[in-house]
Amino acid sequence: MYQQIVPVESVIAPINAMVCVIGPSCSDGILNQGEADVDCGGPCAPGVIVCFSGPSCSDGILNQGEADVDCGGPCAPGKTCEIGQHCNGTTDCTSGMCNSSNQCDGPSCSDGILNQGEADVDCGGPCAPGKTCEVGQHCNGTTDCASGICNSSNQCDGPSCSDGILNQGEADVDCGGPCAPGKTCEVGQHCNGTTDCTSGMCNSSNQCDGPSCIDGILNQGEADVDCGGPCAPGQTCEIGQHCNETTDCASGICNSSNQCDSPSCSDGILNQGESDTDCGGPCAPGQTCEIGQHCNGTTDCTSGNCNSTNQCDSMYSLVCDE
Repeated sequence: MYQQIVPVESVIAPINAMVCVIGPSCSDGILNQGEADVDCGGPCAPGVIVCFSGPSCSDGILNQGEADVDCGGPCAPGKTCEIGQHCNGTTDCTSGMCNSSNQCDGPSCSDGILNQGEADVDCGGPCAPGKTCEVGQHCNGTTDCASGICNSSNQCDGPSCSDGILNQGEADVDCGGPCAPGKTCEVGQHCNGTTDCTSGMCNSSNQCDGPSCIDGILNQGEADVDCGGPCAPGQTCEIGQHCNETTDCASGICNSSNQCDSPSCSDGILNQGESDTDCGGPCAPGQTCEIGQHCNGTTDCTSGNCNSTNQCDSMYSLVCDE
């Protein structure tokens, strides 16, 4: 027996023979057939293979350490969580407030955060008047402050006698009360007592009044309380009261001790029905008038002669008839 050697070429199919060729697929490692990316998307999705690019802040999945779905954690501050969503800290929340239940909360007057137009943390602005700011805290207006005083440096300040506000027991704005005597109230302002007023006069209507001759106060240059000085002659001082001059006294006598005195026969004043100064009238016979002084009768004169011109004259001369 012998073997027939056949050339290899004789067993290979002709070039135009039918050959099986594998077509494009979703696992061929080639970007083809309208795929979105190699072997995914396009005709491969969703039944076959979906393209996957890793976790993101818009994948609708709670992943990558997010506080809630697609917000907070690594997504913040670009995408923070809204009120009601879960949070792990204030930076997770759009409101900046993560409450004790780990939920993003809305701003409030007790959140410890300067927000919602507050003047200072949790006071003033929308929190007032319920929660006003204390002395030293920032303010934008008087209503922000518990004291009602917002100074020029925009700080709540304590009450003073120059704050333009009726407070701290003042009788009127910045006067009287604790401000007196340094700052007393002027005429027309409210008062609670005489010490509140510059004039020293607080009338029955509780208003500081101007000085007068019926205010019961020694003022306006009066010789004594409500008499003499500018009050005279309408209101002169009585005996025993102080005087500066005779016109201060009803008696017309201001003695050397500057007291209004009663009339006498030695006061140097023509008064009390005297014929002349300190003589005649009630002063006679102790003090009669001398020649030349006025008289109303013979008893007024030391000479006993009051002539027809009402002057004391010398004794009568004897005239002898021839």
